[in-house]
Order: sequence, then structure tokens, then C-alpha cells
Amino acid sequence: MTTSQPQSAPAVLIVDDEAANRKLLVQLVEREGFTALEASGGAEALALLESEEVDLVLLDLMMPETDGMTVLRSLHRQGRLPALPVVVVTAHDERDHRLEALSVGAIDFLAKPISHLEVTCKVRSLIELSRLRGRAAQLVAAEAERKQAARIDEALAGLPIIVYEVDVTDASHIVGKWVIGDVERHFGGSVAEFCSRLDWEDRVHSSDRVRVGQEIRQLVDGTTSHITSRFRVRVDGEYRWCLSTASYNPTTCGIRGVLVKIDEQVATEERLVLAQRMEAFGKLAGGVAHDFNNILAVVLSFAEFVRDALPEHDELREDIIEVLNAADRGAGMTRRLLAFARQLPDEKKPVDLNLILTQMHSLLASTLGERIELVIIPSARPAVVLIDPVSFDQILINLAVNARDAMPRGGRLSITLEVSPHANPDQPEQRVARLLVADTGLGMEEGVLARIFEPFSTTKAFGKGTGIGLATCFGIVTAANGSIEVESVIGRGTTFTVTFPLTDQSVHTWDSASRPTTRAAHGERVLVVEDEPILRRVTGRVLENAGYTVHLAADGPEAFRLLDTLGSSLALILTDIVLPGASGYEVADHAARSAPTAIVLLTSGYLDESLRNEHKPLPVLWKPVRPVELIRAVAEALAARRAGKPASVGPRPDDHRAATFASAKTPRPLSSHRIALPRQSPLSLPSFLSCAENASSSSMTMSLWLVGPNASCRAAAMRSSSPAQWTPHATRSTRVSSTPWSPT
Repeated sequence: MTTSQPQSAPAVLIVDDEAANRKLLVQLVEREGFTALEASGGAEALALLESEEVDLVLLDLMMPETDGMTVLRSLHRQGRLPALPVVVVTAHDERDHRLEALSVGAIDFLAKPISHLEVTCKVRSLIELSRLRGRAAQLVAAEAERKQAARIDEALAGLPIIVYEVDVTDASHIVGKWVIGDVERHFGGSVAEFCSRLDWEDRVHSSDRVRVGQEIRQLVDGTTSHITSRFRVRVDGEYRWCLSTASYNPTTCGIRGVLVKIDEQVATEERLVLAQRMEAFGKLAGGVAHDFNNILAVVLSFAEFVRDALPEHDELREDIIEVLNAADRGAGMTRRLLAFARQLPDEKKPVDLNLILTQMHSLLASTLGERIELVIIPSARPAVVLIDPVSFDQILINLAVNARDAMPRGGRLSITLEVSPHANPDQPEQRVARLLVADTGLGMEEGVLARIFEPFSTTKAFGKGTGIGLATCFGIVTAANGSIEVESVIGRGTTFTVTFPLTDQSVHTWDSASRPTTRAAHGERVLVVEDEPILRRVTGRVLENAGYTVHLAADGPEAFRLLDTLGSSLALILTDIVLPGASGYEVADHAARSAPTAIVLLTSGYLDESLRNEHKPLPVLWKPVRPVELIRAVAEALAARRAGKPASVGPRPDDHRAATFASAKTPRPLSSHRIALPRQSPLSLPSFLSCAENASSSSMTMSLWLVGPNASCRAAAMRSSSPAQWTPHATRSTRVSSTPWSPT
């Protein structure tokens, strides 16, 4: 092979086994200013065509070994014909071979002996034709590429996706070449800005910057052929999540890839992770709460036994009352855990949030302390919402405690309730109530805000916070079909906005006259089914002391045997839901056949939806149940049976708005009461007096005893504003007496 001209000139490959013929053709080609390439046989010609750019081939047909027809057929199979013009050189008497060559893909032929003028004209014209054909192919390809890009751009116009190519010399120097998609709308900046030098280090979130840089270097270094990466990009002052898949071309030093905005996907994933954590915690809390509530029920019962056995003026009564208070706090903690884990049912009812704010004022003030100013601004109109009142209390307390901890040097907490006169954009037909809880504390950083509602996420020191308070608030608000949002500025404070849909239902006012009258028992037979031995014994003792005939069963099979034996003589079955051998619901089903007239009350420390959904609804007493609550629930259920009404249970033990102020002793008609209201009572004085006025009659004389270091001052201040039948006094004792007593 020889090369006589620069490679920039069009190249002509001359294939002939005779050197004289090749020499003549080389001279003619080079005279026209073209590059001449030589091959002495077909095999050599095919090798040259693989390695060299050739514009025209002059091919002799008659050659030993690999002849011209073999070369043509090979080029035809490779798809290079007719784009590569091939002129067959042959003798006059080889007409059939010429026709065969033209049919395979040759573009023309030269007859031997060759004419110099004919060779010159054909070579010149075919070279020009080849160049024009190549130019046309480029134009067609460019137009096809433009149309394809336009179609892609149109397809991506409504999607949060861009396709791009960038030049990369190193990880810190990236220049955009082209981009398809709505860059400005979804990722910020114009196409022109994208195609200039990309300051990606300023755009990518600081937490993702190092990792993204390492991934780019791995592409450029050839460590990996492609990458798929998630990171945050700043757009209009905010960070948005993106997913990028890209590959590197070392020849062009370019990265081609696809960038997708995935904010909604990330938000969905975060909600799923949160839900999975909640589910896992719910299972854990449910199992622990069942056993822990049994223990608390035993502590509460035996403590009340001891309290009632002591003389009223015995100093040990105060110690026992402290035990009761501690057990109550433990029960409250368990209920909060179960409420957070959705293992305790909500008792939703229409309540005016204005009333709850008023009732919670004193408790919130004592929670915040003297260094924090508390301002509560109720709404001018009723804010009636369908929610569990105790759960709403929990929202207020959790937000107040967080505000207090954010203001270690004091500050101001404002709680404002608004009834929106405008429709909710998501539900145009529904008005909303908004609770704004704003503090002047330290504020929170963006990273803390992003995880503020996650379970166990806390910035407090070890032992100062559990990390479930705001997660609990989130769960309560969501269950009430509401929403909770937070805004915070470092050094200026934090504002939580809680939104609830209003309801048209009327607020229910508790009235003792509407509740069944509790009376002394007369030996009615009660079956108690409880697998915890000590709790089974103490429950039986409480009911026996109240005048009932009690039968005990430790598991489901034993309960079945007693039901079959006692049958219709049973008045009531009190059974735990979680039992060995059978569930409480299965005991109820068996009772419906063996003792059809008996009332069934269930007890449980947590909500098991799988059992609850499989059986008909039954009244449930939620553990721990204090003796007075147990006696009242049993008496009311039996009274409802006699009246032909369905059995129901009283308010939940933690609903202090409907609490009955009585001891574990059997109630009896009273002419006067004295009631102690501790300084840390969760019930505010105004709401307590309002409730007591409704519960008492005009002929009943009562004295309110205030407890604490400032009790005397508080009593004196109240005497001028208390109802006529109430006389405020002060005392150290925190006991509650149900014996007749007249004020002195």
C-alpha cells in the first residue's frame, strides 16, 4: 500500500493484481489531486476498507484467490453499498460479469484497455457525487436529529425531567453542551445558564455535595460506567430532590444523563418510613402496655383498699394518696404511648375548643413556669370540632412543653384560636378552625424541621425528651382529619399551625341526671375472666365488696366450662380480651349461647384491631380500671339491662371533664360533700365549679378545699365569687371524703 497525497484529499482505492495496471490508475488519480490507495488483491482491499476512509473504489473483477465479485458481495453484506461507490474494471468480453457486478451494488464500470479521459471523468464525477451524497446524508441526519429532539422536548415539556450533556474536565469544572426539557420551571435557571459553566457546588445541598463530587470523579476516572444518584438542588431559594442517571464518554469527555425531580416520591417514601416506624412501635407498645396496665391496675386497687381502711385523719393516708397519684401518672404515660401508637381508640365528640383552652389555662401556666408569659386568645365565634377532648389536651400540653424548652431564659407563648371565614382550598364546602401556638424561643434549623414529626427524633439532652411528643400530635391531628404545619426562624421563635375542620354537631354537655343511677348490688352473679392471677383476685375482691357474687376463670376454656355450668344465672361477664386459649370476643360468643341474658363487658390494655374487626362491637373498659370505675361500670351495665337498653361504659379514666368525684366506697345519698382540689389538678377552678354546679342540687351544701402552699390566699380570693352552696377552705390534706359533713 502506498499513499502519495495528504489524507485530507478524497481517497480512491485501486484494487488490481497486476502492478502495471495499478501504476497507471494511480497516476491518473493523483493527477486529479486525489489520494491513491493500492491493494494487490481482494483480501488486502477489504482490510484497507476497514481501516481507511475511502471515497471511491476502482475494482478489478478477475483476481486470484479473493476476486472482485467476492469483495462486492462482502461489501453488500456489510451494508456499505451503494453509499460507497465501486467502479468495476473489466475486459470487453466479460459482459455477464459486468451485469452481475452492477446487480450486486457496483455503481459503474471501466472497460479494458482503459481510456485515460474516461477514467479521469468518471473518477472526478463519482468523487463529487460521493461528497454530495455524504453532505445530503449529514443534512438528513441533522434534520432527523432536530425533529427527534423537538419530539423529545415536546414530550418532556409537561414532565419534571430534563435530558442533558455536559463537558467535564474534572469534577469541579462542568460546562453544559445541550439540554432538553423545561429547565427553568423545574430546576431553575435558563438553558443559556445551563450551557455555561455550571456552579453545581453552589447549587447542590451541602449534605450531598461531597458524595456527588465523588460520584462524578468515579465516572471520569473510569471506576464505574454509569451512576444513579439522589441529591438536592437549590431552585428559587429552596432545595428540591432530584434523581440523576448518567454515563461518561471518555472520547468526548462528556457526561450524558437524565435528571428527574422526585420531591413527591421522596415525601411519599418519608411518609411510608414514618408509618412503618409507627407500626413497629405500635406493636411494641401494645405488648408492653397490656402487662404494664395489669400491674398498674393491681397497684391502684390495693392502694385504694389501704386508703379506705385507714382512719380519715391518719397521716398514712397522704402516703397512700401519693402512691395512687404516681400510679395514675403511670397510667397516663401508658395511654399517651398507646395514643401515639394508635393502640387506644379515640372517643371523638363535638367540643368547643374555646372551652378547652379556658379549662387548660391553669395547667398550661403551671407547666410553663413563671418565666414564660402565657397569652391565650380564644376565637370570637364557637370553634366546634369533632375530636377526642383528651387528645386535644395532649396536643396543647406537648406544644407547650416544647415551647417551654425552647425558651430557657423565658419568653412569651401565644395560643390563638381562629375560625376561618374563608373556605378551605382543599375542601371548599368546609370551614376550619386554626390553632396557632407561637413562642419567642431559639427557633429550629432546617434539618431539625425536616424530621420534627418523626418518632424518637429529639434535640433535647438525654433524659430530657422522648422524641414522641410531636409525633403524637401529628397522629392525633391526622386522625381528626386535620393538618399541622410548623414555621421557625433561628433566634425569633417557632409557630405551629394546627387546622381542624369544623362540625355542625352540637356540643354535648355532661349531665349526671342522664346517667344510670348507681345502686348497691344484691348478690348478682358476675363471671370474671382474667389470666393475670393477682389482677383476677383483686377484681373479684372489688366486686365482692360491692355486693356481687363473683366466679373467677383464668383462661378461655375455663370460662367456657363456667358459662355452661352457671348459664342464665349469670348477670354479667367481665372478660379480658387477650386470654390463653380463647379471646374475650370468643368468650362473649359462647356466652351468647350459654347465658344469653348476661351482659358482657370487655377489658383491655390496648386496642387490637384484628380482633375488634372480626367480632360485633362490645363495650370495653380500658385498663387500668380503678375500683370506683369498675363498680360504676358494672352497676350501669346492669341498670341498662334492666331498662332494656344496650350496655355502655362510662367515660375513659383520663377524661377528667366527665369524672365523678367519689371514693371506692359504695355511693349513697349525700346532704353535703367536701372536695379537695390539689394545686396541680388538671381541672381548672372555673370549669370545676361549672361542672359541680351542674352536678349538685340547690339543697346540697358543699365545701371546696384547696390544697397547696398558697391555698389560704386562693380560698380567700374565691369566697366572693363562688356559688352560694360552695364554701372555699384551705388544707394540706389531699383526700376526698364521701361522708356527710357540714361546713363550720
